[in-house]
Amino acid sequence: MGVAKFLNLLSKSVPKKTPTTVQSPAKSEAIGTVKVLVDDLWYYNKPDWHAKVRKTKKGDVFTVVNKTKVNTAYMYQLISGTYITAAPKYVRFTKK
Repeated sequence: MGVAKFLNLLSKSVPKKTPTTVQSPAKSEAIGTVKVLVDDLWYYNKPDWHAKVRKTKKGDVFTVVNKTKVNTAYMYQLISGTYITAAPKYVRFTKK
C-alpha cells in the first residue's frame, strides 16, 4: 500500500485472513503419561470419537491431564488439549 501511494496508484484492499482455530492447551496438572502401543492410532481434537485430528505412531509418549468417559469407553485428555483412547490394548498409561 505504501508503494501504491508513493506511485500515486489506486491501492487494492488486502483481504483479511480468517484465524485458524487451535485447541488451547489443558490447564490441569499432569496425572501421568500414555505410550502408544500400536503402529497407527488416531487422536482427537475433542472428546468425541468422530473428531479425528491425525494419527500418532507406535512408541510416542504423551502427558495426560485427565481421563473422561465418552459414550461407553474412555479417553485421556492430553496436555496439548487433544484426546486419545484409553483402551489398554492401544496405549499404556503410567501414573505420575
